Amino acid sequence: MSRVESSHVQSPVRATSPLRTRRAVRHLLESQTLSPADLGMVLLVTVEPADRPMPTVTVAEIPAVVREAARLGIRSVKLFAESTERDTLGEVALAEDSLMSRAIHACKDTEPALAVMTETCLCSYTPDGLCYLTDRRGRPDIKATVWATAAQALAHAEAGADIVGPASMVLGTVRAARKALDETGHEGGGIMPHVIFWSSLYGAFRETMGPPRKRGSTENFRSTLVGPISSSTRPCRWKRTERTWSCWSPRSSPRMCSPPCGHRPGYRCSLSPCRAST
Repeated sequence: MSRVESSHVQSPVRATSPLRTRRAVRHLLESQTLSPADLGMVLLVTVEPADRPMPTVTVAEIPAVVREAARLGIRSVKLFAESTERDTLGEVALAEDSLMSRAIHACKDTEPALAVMTETCLCSYTPDGLCYLTDRRGRPDIKATVWATAAQALAHAEAGADIVGPASMVLGTVRAARKALDETGHEGGGIMPHVIFWSSLYGAFRETMGPPRKRGSTENFRSTLVGPISSSTRPCRWKRTERTWSCWSPRSSPRMCSPPCGHRPGYRCSLSPCRAST
């Protein structure tokens, strides 16, 4: 066959990508499996049994719930606890017999091998329902918020929590929590700060756990999902403070519509009826 003729011969069609000819690469590119061991069970803990938009449990019900979770192969739980008492500094969260502390003990006493994660936030313990403390003029008090978050993280660790979760997104809270744990013998305790972004998905949680957010308040530390770079900037900054993981959580916004306003969830609307419905 001449050189000219050979140029018109078509190459055989490849059945697979060249990258998949190596076994190690094929295994790397295979779809990941998902099992109960990869999941964590969220427990919304209330003082009394309650009929609310989302399922809740009481401390007395926790042992049966975590036993069933362990039987199914679930290896972790994430605790959120309400509070019927509030104060301007959120110090009620530091009580040894707080609802969160009792929930942690109930989990660990029943299933010691279960990884217990907590939300470390002030919204359930302050009168205005904000995730941060404010000064006399109603402005965010960064220093007080950092101290309160670290103290709450330590209280959770002392109760037996394996991973604490600063949720205010105030810079300095993760570093302070890490320092508080390290200085008190909890070096092995993990920290999983929450990455909070605006979303209408948060409405049911607000109604269930009941932190009464102050009308007209602005939550200055939330992110908007306008792009991957904007959303991941703060978690990258947390990396320097030795955070262990990041927990991505939605929050509702007064600028977001939520059912039954008539718009699709997440639609930005300037109409006052929609703002009032969130």
